[in-house]
Amino acid sequence: MAGLFDKQADLYLDGRPTYPARWYSMLADHTLHHSLAWDVGTGNGQAALGVAEHYEQVIGTDVSEAQLKLSLTHPRVRYFHTPLSMSDDEIISLIGGENSVDLVTVAQAVHWFDLPKFYSLVSRLLRKPGGVLAVWCYNDAVVSPSFDSALKRFHDSTLPFWHPNAQLIFEGYKRLPFPFESVGLGSEGKPLELDMPMELSFDGFLKMISSWSAVVTAKDRGVDLLSQSVVKELETAWGGSKLALEANDPETALATVWLGTSALELFKLLSVAEHHKQVNAGDVSEEQLKHAVPHAQVQATKHYFTVNIIDYDLAAASLSCLSEENFTLYPSRSKTLTVYKHSVSDILSEFIRFNMANNDNYLFNKQAVVYSEARPRYPSEWFSMLAALTPQHSVAWDVGTGNGQAAISVAEVYEKVIATDISDEQLKQAIPHPQVQYVHTPLEMSDDELVSLIGGENSVDLITAATAVQWFDLDRFYPIVKRVLRKPGGIIAVWCYGSMEFSPEIDVILRRFFDLGKPFQSQSFKIASQCYKTLPFPFESVGVGCEGKPMELDMHKEMSFQGLLKFLSSLPVVHIAKEQGVDLLPEELLKDFERAWGEPESVRTATYKTYMLAGKVKL
Repeated sequence: MAGLFDKQADLYLDGRPTYPARWYSMLADHTLHHSLAWDVGTGNGQAALGVAEHYEQVIGTDVSEAQLKLSLTHPRVRYFHTPLSMSDDEIISLIGGENSVDLVTVAQAVHWFDLPKFYSLVSRLLRKPGGVLAVWCYNDAVVSPSFDSALKRFHDSTLPFWHPNAQLIFEGYKRLPFPFESVGLGSEGKPLELDMPMELSFDGFLKMISSWSAVVTAKDRGVDLLSQSVVKELETAWGGSKLALEANDPETALATVWLGTSALELFKLLSVAEHHKQVNAGDVSEEQLKHAVPHAQVQATKHYFTVNIIDYDLAAASLSCLSEENFTLYPSRSKTLTVYKHSVSDILSEFIRFNMANNDNYLFNKQAVVYSEARPRYPSEWFSMLAALTPQHSVAWDVGTGNGQAAISVAEVYEKVIATDISDEQLKQAIPHPQVQYVHTPLEMSDDELVSLIGGENSVDLITAATAVQWFDLDRFYPIVKRVLRKPGGIIAVWCYGSMEFSPEIDVILRRFFDLGKPFQSQSFKIASQCYKTLPFPFESVGVGCEGKPMELDMHKEMSFQGLLKFLSSLPVVHIAKEQGVDLLPEELLKDFERAWGEPESVRTATYKTYMLAGKVKL
């Protein structure tokens, strides 16, 4: 095998896709230490470089010297040639000794290994406890319905020339022996499925398939699998040699959908519209759309996310969920959407990147019903404590009110409560109360309009934000708070709840779940997961925590097993991960939860660790 990879070295360097950085973050979150990693079958070092962003030292090894000559340099990566003649003890000594390695990675290579020998080495080298082995492979890219058909015909022609081990790749490692305890990222027979986008020109794609071992083997036997006629057929299906498409995204003829109008100018710069029949762009703000950069093929619409495909029959069923009626950014991953799943993920990632606040608005629209059922109740004594800190009790403002849970408790100690939210759907689930007035406050509402709506400057006795302030534009929110709070005496109180505790058996599985979600947490979510210790809070303390040191409180809720699942499924990180192809609540984890829970009908007490900050305007 070393000789084969020697021949492929140059093509591999040009043709292999780049593994997403979030994969390495996800793996790093699963190891207790980050001192030493071993990338096996490193090739040109592509995976080794990604691992080196999280580990102090990476050893990259390969049986092919030609591959290593093309390896990418990095100050924390050392490359070594490990010929097949090297003994196990020599390899172990080279890597760092037994029980020394935190992470072992094998990218697109483990199917070539002598697995009994390799797994024995891994078992000796991995740090115990805490060391992790991660292996992955990718198979044929998905580009477009027409091109995929041409690619399948080409792939079928290569089958006689593949090594039998390659069948493990074609089956997605489902039959790969993997005698290791699962850490929540797949298990033997059930690998975790991920998407890996790669933007390619046709020449780039041609280089990638030229690097296939079957193509190299066939050429050695006098068979040119990439003859001129085959290349021409592939090029025609691609749409021309100069058109850059995204491998793994079957949207060749699909109009681009872009969310957040700051991206409209980018459309023009990249000439995206030149390759599509129509580009639909949307934003929650009509004011933003009025200033959108004009383009003949760009149609800017509000709250309307749809697509046009040249083959309209193909589009009809597959994308019907992207409709004006529910204007959701999170369509279900049904089988009808399988071929489009990556394009949906791309839409989401760009929307998050350009307009995180708006994305949260839509996300919470979708979650509204689940949130109202799953969230814990805040203890009444909290509100009595806050009321004791304000001299007057006329007006309170609950911001990011959601279903009004905090607002109705505030109403027990204040004469009038204005409860606002950017999500109409959340407000539809709001709990009515004679002293609570619910108001939708879209993001385009001006500061002056909002101040007037609440009651004017210097009018509010208490402002509350329950598990919400981390999502706010703080540079905008805090000046509004300072304008509307009564001076002296007005108080702002914000709080969030973090980890739940049930029992040692359940808690360890909960930690696994939250660890799985770390790579998909937005910066806003991380502020909450850090217990508001990093939340900016420029207010004078009133004895309920202060900036950097929130007050810790406990909050209890009786919960059934189904209630726990509802709560976990309502978390934003679960939805974000799902749209990136990762199920944070796989069947295996659910079974672990169920076993630890005991009788599914039994009710347990959840203890939420809650963190509160309260303060007044500094005079």
